[in-house]
Amino acid sequence: MPNSLLQTKLRIPPGRSTLVARPRLIQKMDQALTHPLTLISAPPGFGKTTLLTAWLEQQPAPAAWLSLDESDNDLARFLAYLIAALETVQAGVGRQSMNRLHSRRTASVETVMTLLSNDLAAIPRDFLLVLDDYHLIELQAIHEAMAFLLEHLPRPMHLVIATRADPPLPLARLRARDQLIELRAPDLRFSPDEAAAFLNTQMGLNLTPEQVKTLDTRAEGWIAGLQLAALSMQGHDDIAGFVRAFAGSNRFVLDYLAEEVWQRQPPEIQTFLLQTSILDQMNAALSDAVTGRNDSAQVLARLEKANLFVVPLDDVRQWYRYHHLFADLLQNRLQQTRPEQIAELHHKASLWYEQNGFANEAIDHALAVPEFDRAAGLIEHTAPALLVRSEDRTLRTWLAVLPEDLYQARPSLRVWQAVALAGAGDFQIVETLMARVDDAQLDPLTRGVAAMMRATVALFRSDLPHAIESARNALNIAGVTAASTGPEAELGRLTAVFLSILLAEAEFVAGQFHTALVTLREKIDFGESSELASFKTVFVGYVHVRLAELFYEWNEIDTAAQHAAQGVAIAHAEHNEEFESYALIALAQIKQAQGEQAAAIEAGEQAMAITGGRNIPVEMRFVGARQVILLIQQGRVDEAAALAHRMPAGDSGTWFMRGVQTPITNARVLIARREFEHAAQLLEQTQVETQASGETRMLIETLALLALARREQGDVAGAETVLARALALAEPEGYVRTFVDLGEPMRFMISDLRLKIEKDGSSQQLIEYIDKLLATFPAAVVETIHKSEIINHKSAILPEPLSERELAVLKLIDAGLSNQEIADRLVVAVSTVKTHINNIYSKLGVGNRVQALAQARELKLL
Repeated sequence: MPNSLLQTKLRIPPGRSTLVARPRLIQKMDQALTHPLTLISAPPGFGKTTLLTAWLEQQPAPAAWLSLDESDNDLARFLAYLIAALETVQAGVGRQSMNRLHSRRTASVETVMTLLSNDLAAIPRDFLLVLDDYHLIELQAIHEAMAFLLEHLPRPMHLVIATRADPPLPLARLRARDQLIELRAPDLRFSPDEAAAFLNTQMGLNLTPEQVKTLDTRAEGWIAGLQLAALSMQGHDDIAGFVRAFAGSNRFVLDYLAEEVWQRQPPEIQTFLLQTSILDQMNAALSDAVTGRNDSAQVLARLEKANLFVVPLDDVRQWYRYHHLFADLLQNRLQQTRPEQIAELHHKASLWYEQNGFANEAIDHALAVPEFDRAAGLIEHTAPALLVRSEDRTLRTWLAVLPEDLYQARPSLRVWQAVALAGAGDFQIVETLMARVDDAQLDPLTRGVAAMMRATVALFRSDLPHAIESARNALNIAGVTAASTGPEAELGRLTAVFLSILLAEAEFVAGQFHTALVTLREKIDFGESSELASFKTVFVGYVHVRLAELFYEWNEIDTAAQHAAQGVAIAHAEHNEEFESYALIALAQIKQAQGEQAAAIEAGEQAMAITGGRNIPVEMRFVGARQVILLIQQGRVDEAAALAHRMPAGDSGTWFMRGVQTPITNARVLIARREFEHAAQLLEQTQVETQASGETRMLIETLALLALARREQGDVAGAETVLARALALAEPEGYVRTFVDLGEPMRFMISDLRLKIEKDGSSQQLIEYIDKLLATFPAAVVETIHKSEIINHKSAILPEPLSERELAVLKLIDAGLSNQEIADRLVVAVSTVKTHINNIYSKLGVGNRVQALAQARELKLL
C-alpha cells in the first residue's frame, strides 16, 4: 500500500448498536451469497453503507471491503487496492496479477483479471467483495476490468456494489440470467415502523404516531431527511409546529434542516466542522493540525455520539469521515462564508500529510491551494514510486496543472511527464517534451530515464542509429542500474531492463543480427538472475522470442525451435499473452521449415486466437504478417489475402505504430496472386521508407520481394540489380531464410545471378554466400532444375549461357506444355514465360519452338 492512511479504505466501517433493525433488507441481502452481483443503487442519504455494515456483522462469510474515492480513477491504483482488499480474505491472493500489473505495457487488463480470477477460484469458501461509493469511478478502463471480472467471476466470490448511480456494467444480461440482486431507493426507504423506531428509540424523541407518520410521509422514507429532522427537533420548544412546517423536496428539506442543525451547534463546533470539511478522511492529529486545536479527539467523539453525520472508518475510532451529503453542505458554507481561509486550510493539511509520509494526499492539498512550487517538489520526489506502481494516470493528472515556468526550473518534471505520457502512447508529445530537457541539470537516475525516453522516441520514429546510440549511452550512465534504496532504486533497475530490451530491438530492426545476439545473450543472464519478478518473465520471454527469430534466419532450425519452445512455455506459465502469441508464431514458422505442417498450422492458429482476443493493433500486425507468410507457404492464398485485408492499418511514418510489415504483407499476397505490377508499386514505396529509416532487415525483405515482382514483369535486368543489392546487404549478417522461404522462383533468380557474377568475376565472397544459400533450398526445389555445375558445362559453348530458369522453361517446352501451362507450373505470369522463351531463342540462335528443341538436343541441354 502507498501509505498507512489508505488502509482505512480496506476496513469495513464499524456498525452502531443503536441501529434500527431492518430484517426485510437483511433477508434480501442474504441472497447475495447465491448470486454473482448485488447492486445497491440509490441517491445519497438512503443508508446504503449503513445497511452493508449491519448486514456484514451478521454474515459468517468473510468479506473484502474497498471504499472508493475520486483518486481511484487510475487503473493501476484501482487494481492495486482491489487486490489489497481481496488479500484481507486470502493472504497472497493476486500476487501474479500485481506482477503483471507492474510489468506495464505488456500486461493487458484481461491478463491481470484472468490471473486474479484464477486465484480467487482457488479460495476454498464463499466470500464477498464490497465496493462502496462506486459512482465515483468514471474511468472506462476500470468499468471494462470489472465487466471482465463479472463475466469470468469465480464461483466462491460474490460482488456487492453500493453506488448512487447504476454503473456501466452488463446489468441487463445479469438480470436476464437471474444473476443479479438489486436494492434501490424504494427498498431502502424507512417503513412507518422503522421511522418510528429511528425517531423515538434511536434519536430519543417522543413523537406521537401521527407526527411520525407526517414526517415519514413528507420525507418519503428518506433516511437522511429524517435524521436531519430529528437533529433539528432535539431541544425544540414547538415540536408540533416543526412537524407541521416540515415539507418540500429532498434538496430543499436538506438545506432547511441543515440550517436548523447548523444553527444549533456552538460556534467552536461550527468552526471545527467548516475547517475539517476539506478533508476526505481525518483523525485527531490531522484535525488538530488543520484547526489549530488540541482537543480534536474529543470533538470527533462528541460529533459521532451526537449522530452528526460523522462516519468512523476503523474499530478503534481513530479515523473518520463526514457523510457525503453533510460534507458537501459544509464545503459550500465554507466557500460562502470563509473563502479566505480555504488556501491556508489546504496548506496545513498538505504539511501534515507530507510530515507523516502521505505523499499523494500532500500533493492533492498542495495543488488545491494552489502551491505549485511545493507540489512540484513533492511530485519530483514521488514520481519514481508512482511509475514503479504503474500509476501513470495519477502522475499525468498532477503534472497537467503545473505552470510552464516550473518545468523550466525543475527539468526532471519534464522527464517524468514524458514517461507518464509514453505510458499512454503519446509519443509525439513525448518527443516535443524531451527536446526541451537539458540533461546537465538532471541527477544520474533522471538522466538515465531521459536517455531511455529519447531512445524510445528514436525507435518510434524509425531513427535507428539514434535509438541504438541513446540506448547504449543510457546504459552507461552512472546510477541508472542502481540508486541507493527505495522506489528510485527499483525504477533505476526497471529502466536498465527496458533499455536492454529497447537496444536489442533497435539492433534487430536495423539488421545488426550479430550485435543483437551479443546484447541478447548478455541480457538474458541479467533477466534470469533479476529479483524483479514483475519484469523478469517479460524480459526473458522477449529474449527467447528474438533469439528464435535470429537462429531461424540463420537456418539454425533446431536452436531456433528450442528458444521458441522456451518462450512459449515461459509466457504461458506467466499468462503473458503478448509474448505467448509472438513465441507461438515464431514456432509456427520453424515447424513449417521443418516440414511439420500440421504443427505449424496449430501453432499459427493459437497465436492468431490469442492476438484476436487482445485486439491490439501493433500486435495484430506483427503476428498477422507472419501468419500470412505461413498461409502462402501452405498454398492457402485466399485465406492469406483475407487475413491481410483484416489487418489494421497504422501510421505510415512511424515504425512502432505501423510496422512496415503491413505493405510488405500485402505485397506478398499480390505476388502470390500474380498481381506483380501492384506489388512492385507497394514495394518501391516501402523501399524508400525502410532505406531512409535504416530498417535494414525490412529493406532486405522488401528488395527480395521487389526482385521477384520485377522479374515476373519481364524486367530481368532490373530484377537482377535489386536482388544483387539485397544479397550484398544480407551477406555480412548471414541472412538465409528471408530468401529460402520465397521458394523456387527465388532459387532460379539467385542461380541466374550467380552465373552473371561469376562471369563478371566481381565478388568471390558474394559467390560463396550465394552457394550457401543455394545449398539451403529444399531438395525438391533443386531436383526440378539442373545443378548449376552441369548447366555451366553443357552451355559453356554458347556465347551467353542459358540461365537456370531458362533451362527449366526449355524442359517444360520439351514436355509439350503451352505458355499458360508453363506459367502455372512455375507460378509466374504468361508474359514472363514469353520473355524467357524469347531469351532462349536469342541465345540458341533460333526462331521457334521446334528449332529450339532441336538445337538444345544438339548441345545436349535436354
